[in-house]
Amino acid sequence: MAHKVLGVDLGSHTVKVVELLAGFRTVQVTGFHTAPVPAPEVGKPDEPAAERAMRALVGLLAAKGLTREQRHEALAGDQLMVRLLALPFSDVKKIDSVVGYELEGQIARDVEDVVFDHRVVPAIAVAEAVVAPAAEAVAGGAGSGTGSGPGAGAGAAPAPGTPATTTKVLVAASLRTQIKERLDRSAGALGTETRTLLGAPLVFGQVARAAGPVGLLDMGHTHTTLSVVAGGVTLFSRTLPRGGRHVTAAIARRYQLDPAQAEVTKHASAFVATRAQLVGITPDQRLVHDLVVAELTPLARDLKQTLAAFRAAYGMPLAGLITCGGASRLQGVGAWLGELLDLPVEPLRLSAMERPELALLAGALDVGGATPELALALAIALEGVGGRAAYDFRQDEFAYKVDYSFLRERAIAILSAFLVLIALAAVMAWAELSKLKKEERLLSDRFDAISQEVLGMQIDPEDVAEHVRPPKADESPIPSITAYDMLDDISKVLPEKDKVKLDITELEIRAKKISLKATVGSAKEAELLEAALKQIKCIGDIQTGRMTAGMNAEEKQFTMTIAHSCM
Repeated sequence: MAHKVLGVDLGSHTVKVVELLAGFRTVQVTGFHTAPVPAPEVGKPDEPAAERAMRALVGLLAAKGLTREQRHEALAGDQLMVRLLALPFSDVKKIDSVVGYELEGQIARDVEDVVFDHRVVPAIAVAEAVVAPAAEAVAGGAGSGTGSGPGAGAGAAPAPGTPATTTKVLVAASLRTQIKERLDRSAGALGTETRTLLGAPLVFGQVARAAGPVGLLDMGHTHTTLSVVAGGVTLFSRTLPRGGRHVTAAIARRYQLDPAQAEVTKHASAFVATRAQLVGITPDQRLVHDLVVAELTPLARDLKQTLAAFRAAYGMPLAGLITCGGASRLQGVGAWLGELLDLPVEPLRLSAMERPELALLAGALDVGGATPELALALAIALEGVGGRAAYDFRQDEFAYKVDYSFLRERAIAILSAFLVLIALAAVMAWAELSKLKKEERLLSDRFDAISQEVLGMQIDPEDVAEHVRPPKADESPIPSITAYDMLDDISKVLPEKDKVKLDITELEIRAKKISLKATVGSAKEAELLEAALKQIKCIGDIQTGRMTAGMNAEEKQFTMTIAHSCM
């Protein structure tokens, strides 16, 4: 039975919800909803952004009638510690037992204070990443026209690969206090618990299926996350503390605007230009460009370091970058990053052909235009609906427990449906019983007519055997002896080989009669054979046929017919 599934992206500026309709082996995207995160309430100037985002989510789900639907949420990248481990063995059980110890040496927390989950990076994903053509890596392909670099490290020789005996394991951890706070806030605001609590940077493989390796650059309001995926598998991830709010703040300072006005101005007029585009801009436009570049340059520097870390870990460069998130709408940011990083950069584009799940959504929504914002919410929903979600932090004491409160709310409807089913079953049973009784009466009438015609009287069906064939006390339908038993008895009474040279060529054992064709050394030996057979009690008259010469003058061929009452 199809049911709704929600993927929730609690952004610091906008809350996004993707609505899926999940059935047996089918998933369709049926809605995409957004709501701005409100300003702090009056009297609460320090209200945390997380609480304001949850308020926005509550209002959005209530307005769309989705409060009780199954939902999946995710922790943002700045709430995760993501580490790539290299282990000298591939045994899964051994990996499970040592991941905690290895992780504790790489984070500034006790491992007891965190919940962590891990996935072994499949060797096939790394192999595909090495051989994948760069043209395949960027979603949307040629002709998307949103800025690109000179090439994905064209001509660069990959560093030596990791030894075949090394297994790469990607681990993500989050503080237990953060997980508890998030789950309590979500359940308290909505009255129901989220089914999963995923790691936001680690689900982008659901929306980037290229062989890769390709980087998903999620440019948010407060931070930016780079996740490297290949074949739908996350290979590497890092979250950087730079986002769209830094550009907004710079515009507000420069032009003396409040944050809301600065945000509108950013989307309407802010931009960055490539070196070739700088030639044709006005001085005022150059001021805007320089203002934005000053805020984006630290981000670009951190991205370069992150790309270098990925090359060092996997011995290969990225094929390209795919941008998503609200800040990726900044005019020219893709082309500017592509030129600075020397990589092709494209916006995330999902057409109905590439993702069949979007077929229903595409008719009512500009999917291409909405893709940068819905990417994370869509990835969360698809990861949650796919079964065992990767990097789910609902573990240990935070494990999801099925809530049957919705059954209590719908008890009257469920009980009514149950009673209707019982009534239908009773009507069907009564109809079937009436049909059987009618057939029984027809058969009884036919039996009475046949018994009157054959026996001259009507009898009870149970007495048919007595009237048709009275049983005999000494008669048994099972034979007392079989042909195999007869053969065994004959073999036991045959004369010894030194007395009779016997070669039986045909032997047929039937009820009341045995037919035998044989060759003996002489006529006397035939008489010895006949005498031996008469030792069997149930053997009766034996008739020996005319003897003829065998292969030599002494041998005799003959037939013998034996009457018996053994069978």
